[in-house]
Amino acid sequence: MTYALPLPPPLTAGPANPLDVAQPDGHFSQCIALTRTDGLLFISGQVPRAPDGSTVGQGDMRAQAEQVFDNLGRVLRAHGAGFEHLLKVTLYVARMDLVGEVMEARQRHYGESRPTSTLVGVATLGDPDWWLEVEAVAALSAHSDAKQDADRNAIRQTALDYIDAWYDGNPVLAERALHPALAKRLVGPAEDGRDTLESMSADQLIENCRKGSGRATPTAERRREVTVLDACGDAATVKVIASKWVDYLHLARIDGRWQVVNCLWTWT
Repeated sequence: MTYALPLPPPLTAGPANPLDVAQPDGHFSQCIALTRTDGLLFISGQVPRAPDGSTVGQGDMRAQAEQVFDNLGRVLRAHGAGFEHLLKVTLYVARMDLVGEVMEARQRHYGESRPTSTLVGVATLGDPDWWLEVEAVAALSAHSDAKQDADRNAIRQTALDYIDAWYDGNPVLAERALHPALAKRLVGPAEDGRDTLESMSADQLIENCRKGSGRATPTAERRREVTVLDACGDAATVKVIASKWVDYLHLARIDGRWQVVNCLWTWT
């Protein structure tokens, strides 16, 4: 459940860590100064449940953490926000011995965002199979253009589909995200040390997903950082950081659907 509370415009917020208290030793801020905002989004505790209501990752904290933060991201995007708009997050953990796996997932999803944060160890959650629950408060902009927000959310979701198709070995997801005319190019040094430009087609990329090569990526390394750099009309540019590489994607809206049409990628 979510509840949006309208407040005066516009958003002005940022980390404000006093120098005379201990500095943050993790992916968070001691406090955030919020002077004005168009609204606040209050998000109920997100748990490791799939859209069909089933529990994900029973006995597997990494899988549960991925599902919880994925759910949190989906709620944010449904309201035209992202992880960068988080102000306050509370994490309830039933297995404190596995909290490191939670923090790895949190950092992958947060990217550069560092909201204020509270960690609470608990004996159990609403379902004994759940080991993690995360609730949050985010800032909203009531004056943003609804269509522009919807476009950015769709663009971001296409980029996430592009990443997850590789990690999950899902060719159907890849086909949905990629335009058949896609050209993916790798820029980097060849064996002789000279810079080279290698190309890959949409069909090749889809086939690589089908082979499941990306499933070998350790869960802790599965970064899913997406930044929409620019969007204008039916074109957009997105930066993706996934595992050990960076992709710059060009997306186009074709027949009402956003798809990746060009990609330039290199190693981080």
